[in-house]
Order: sequence, then structure tokens, then C-alpha cells
Amino acid sequence: MSSIARNTATDSAAQVIGILFSLGAGVVLARFLGDEGRGQYVYATTFVGQLMFSLANMGMELSCSSLLSRDRSRLSEIHSIVLCLCTALFVVAAAVAGLFHETIRATIFPGLKLHGLLAIAFALPFWVYQSGAYGMLIGIGAVRTRAVYELCFNFAQNLGMVLLLVYTVGSESSSVVHVLTLTYYGLVILGAFALWCMLLFRGARWKDPKIGAVREFLGFGGWVWFGNLGSNIGQRVDQYFVQLVGGGMAAFGVYTLAASLTQRTQIFPQALTRSAYAQLGALPTDEAALLTAQCFRQMLALGLLLILVGAAASPIIPVVYTAEFSGAILPFIVFLVGRLFGNCSWMLANFFTGHLGKPRVPMLATWAIVPLQALGAWWAMGLGSLTAVAGVVATCNLLLLLVFLRLFLRSQQTVSLGQLLRLGKADVEPWQWIIRQVFRKVAGTARKS
Repeated sequence: MSSIARNTATDSAAQVIGILFSLGAGVVLARFLGDEGRGQYVYATTFVGQLMFSLANMGMELSCSSLLSRDRSRLSEIHSIVLCLCTALFVVAAAVAGLFHETIRATIFPGLKLHGLLAIAFALPFWVYQSGAYGMLIGIGAVRTRAVYELCFNFAQNLGMVLLLVYTVGSESSSVVHVLTLTYYGLVILGAFALWCMLLFRGARWKDPKIGAVREFLGFGGWVWFGNLGSNIGQRVDQYFVQLVGGGMAAFGVYTLAASLTQRTQIFPQALTRSAYAQLGALPTDEAALLTAQCFRQMLALGLLLILVGAAASPIIPVVYTAEFSGAILPFIVFLVGRLFGNCSWMLANFFTGHLGKPRVPMLATWAIVPLQALGAWWAMGLGSLTAVAGVVATCNLLLLLVFLRLFLRSQQTVSLGQLLRLGKADVEPWQWIIRQVFRKVAGTARKS
């Protein structure tokens, strides 16, 4: 567990710094563009872009990390498969965008500008490659290297956005959003090239993919992809109804601010999930169940702490982002509760995907919840309440958690429900050690200065 603690601490520290960059840039973005301009930018990047990514990613990250965690000598083989799939995706994305861009913008994404759609189509294969590279770094145990890269990429992305905003002061809002969108996807492409160089340095070379290996990758990745697709649709169907049925881009800008701020609190949960996932594949079932239970308890305790801290800090949202965003306070608090349920669900889901090699189990559970969330979001948006929509998301995440609890307890005989929920001394000790080391380093630096 100590290696998991160290990797999680490094990953979390890198994300904390990255979050500070993102928060600063987000404040500048909100103040320069207002709620409607911010809504247009988020719609073209975070909403539509990531939805397209979820349609195209083929389960890259989890497939790469799962296969390599079992056999790290396959790095060149897995990397070559990823390159082939991304090349094929580039051809398909370019053809679809070129032939059907008018239909896509008229029927599916009416708020998306042409330049945004073309930027997504061109950058999509590079974005998918980036996901696969992340998975390969996790699979070979380079969690900290991945964290440092993500920090550098986050810094470059946010610095570029701020500099562009400063440079375009006084320009029309729509023109600024146009430039920001193209820059966002341009940096995604540059980031993919940086990861390619990093993997070459770690020994990834071209190796002609064998048909059997490609089938194995796509067979595992297919289930992961379909599960991720359900998860992404579930995470964004509420935003779709807010934009389509609600108050347009202004309401969308407020609602997505609450969602993005909640995402910023997920530093430790995401780092813990990645660090644990890298080890699950190589452990016996009993040990994997115990590790999953330990991480679940830590995730639950941290989620409760985040709810308390987030609720106490939420009144500063309109102070920092201007009064236009005061409507984000209550959805933000409700989102924190939903995130607690969601994070605990996916920690249990990792046991099936990362250890048992059964990605179809979390896939089926996820898709069972999606229709409920879509109907609930449509109903809640009919009430005209953003908080009600966030409440639907939290309720669906709770249902998903109950499903995963039942499946996890039935799939192994080592951990009971009481053991799963009972926080013990062994759960706390690795993190106490990390905290002591941090305080020692800080105190040592202070004495030297």
C-alpha cells in the first residue's frame, strides 16, 4: 500500500498545482467572456469535444493499463496497435466531418460552430492517442511520470488561454471563443506528440501487430469503450438538457461551472483510482479484494470531507466568478454528494475491470442507469431548476453505487459489507506517513531559509 500512497501523493500534488492553474484561468475566462461566452467555449471543448472523444476512444486507457499491468514487455506491441487504430480514426473522422458537418450541426449539436466541429475532427485521433499513452504509462508503473506530464500540459493549456484573452481584449466575444477553441485543440495535438516522444524514450518501438493481439485489445477495449460511453453520456445528458430545454448558453455556463468546480475537487480520488488500478491485475483475488476495500474506505472518508469543505467554501463562487454565477452554489454542493457516490462506485468497478478482466460487468451496470438519468434530467429541467437537475445526477450515482456494492460482495468471499465500510488503522497509516514526510520537508526548508 505504501507504493500506492506515494504514487497517489505525487499524482495528487501535481493535480493540485494544475487545479490552481485551471482555477485562475477559469476566473479570467468567466470575467472576460461572461456566462454566455463561457457557455459557448465549454460547449465546443468540454461538452461536445469530450462526448466525441467518448464515442471514439475504444477503451484505450483502461485497455492499455490492464494489458500492460499483466505483462510490461508488451509495451511496443500495445503502442503499435494504438498507433494503427488512431490512424484509422483520423481517416474516419476527417471523412465524417467533411461529408456530414451540416447535418451534425443542424440536428445533433445546434450550438456548435463549424470551426469547432472541424477542430474536434482533426484533433480527435491525437486526443485518443493521448488517452492510450496515459494508460500505457500507468500500466508500466510510471504513474508519477504521467502526473508530471499532465501538470506541464495543464500549465501550457491554461497559460495559452490567458495570454490569448489578454491579447484579444476588446475583441468581439464570438471571435475570442473561435480563437480559444482552435488553440485548445491545437495544444491537444502538441501534447500527443510530447507523449509519443516520452514513450519512445521508455522503449516503445514499432512492432507489427498480430491479428490475435489486435483482437484481444479490441475485445477487451470494446467492453470498456461501451461502458465509458455510457458513463460519459450519463455525465453529460444533464448538461444537454440544460442547454436544449433550459435557459440556453447562459444557464449552461452556470451549470457547467458548478460541474467543473466539482471536478476540481476530485484530485485525490482520481489519483487513488489510478494508483490502485496499476496493481490490481497482478494480485491474487483475495489480496485484490482487500486492496479494493481499503481504497473504497479511503474514498468514502475523503468524499465526506470534501462535501463539508465544499459546502463551507461555496459562498465565494459569486465573489470570484462575478454575481452572474451565484446560481452555481447549490448545484455545486449537490454535485459533491453525487461525486462521492460515483467515485466509490468506480473504485468497486475497478475490481471487475482491472483484476477479474470483466469490463462488461461495470458496462451493464452503467447503461442500466443512463435511461433513468436522461428521463430524470428532462423532468428536472422542466421544473426550471438547475439544483434539481444536479439532484437527479446524485440520485443516479447512488443507485449505481448500490448496484456495485451488491456485485462486489457477490463476486468474492474475502470482504463483507461490514469490513468494506469499517475504517481501520491500516487505512490511515500510509497517509499519516506521507503527511509527516511533507511536514518534515517543509520544516527543513523553513529552517534553511
